[in-house]
Amino acid sequence: MKKVFLKIAFFAFCGFLIFADPAFDRFDEYEEIGFFLFLPNSSDRLVNEDHAIIQLDNLAKYLAGMNLTFARIYVIGYAAAALNDIKPADLSRDRALFIINKLQNHGLPYYLFSESVGLGEVDFWGDNTTEEERSPNRRVRILIKFDNIGGEVTIHEILAYDDPGRPSGFPWKIFLIPVFITILTAILLFFLKRRKSSISDSERHKETPHTKTTHIKGSNFMNLEKTIRETISGIPSDAYFDVHTVIEKLLQEHDDVYLMNVGHYTSAAQYHSKISAIIAETGLVDKIGNSFSKNIHDKFSECHLFKRKA
Repeated sequence: MKKVFLKIAFFAFCGFLIFADPAFDRFDEYEEIGFFLFLPNSSDRLVNEDHAIIQLDNLAKYLAGMNLTFARIYVIGYAAAALNDIKPADLSRDRALFIINKLQNHGLPYYLFSESVGLGEVDFWGDNTTEEERSPNRRVRILIKFDNIGGEVTIHEILAYDDPGRPSGFPWKIFLIPVFITILTAILLFFLKRRKSSISDSERHKETPHTKTTHIKGSNFMNLEKTIRETISGIPSDAYFDVHTVIEKLLQEHDDVYLMNVGHYTSAAQYHSKISAIIAETGLVDKIGNSFSKNIHDKFSECHLFKRKA
């Protein structure tokens, strides 16, 4: 099972790479040119709105005069940690969209903006334990990358670019999530089925002749007489043994040969009598008499006793 979980972990890591949003970096290569603070649990109410309106207008004029190329203004939203039912990621994204819409209302074209980003409860300013410390964490940052300033924007680029301030198209990443889960589930079921099959094969080797008479293929010992002769050759000279000893050795070391031939006889007693006759005909033993010993059914019964020739 260890290999199974390692493979699942590998595919989970691949899924993380697929669904990870590249916007979740720390934007170290960008220059922050302004930020706005929001009221608690709000995505459309700014702290000191009168001052914020003036700040938005000044920021829009500043950006308009920078000759930016398309999709070069990055708006990132955040949220302070709070105990409520509002999802921080959604709240922070809504805040970023609000600022984008406001800047567009102040004259900036939509194609200058990259897709809005909501980072939720990350990158706190301060300990975020008091209201005074939580307030600056309800922010939206506006960033640009200065080495992208300048250049001409073609009409094809504008038409091909989606407005981050309006609803996006089909959410293909959401469609990929169930596909990814289905693949992981199929892989897990496949390896569990293989493990179960392996266990079943092991258990089949332990079945008695009454419950297992077929399905044995590819044996290295296709000849029962040859296998019995090899088994007797392994018994020390002058040692006494009976049929039950040979049968037990066959089951332990050559169960494929034993089970492959059992189907040719109507009962286990008939099959064991045939094994006894083969032992006597090998020329490797002397028949001494009878023995009373435990058989494969864990019961005592009478059988032929032999002595290994020197």
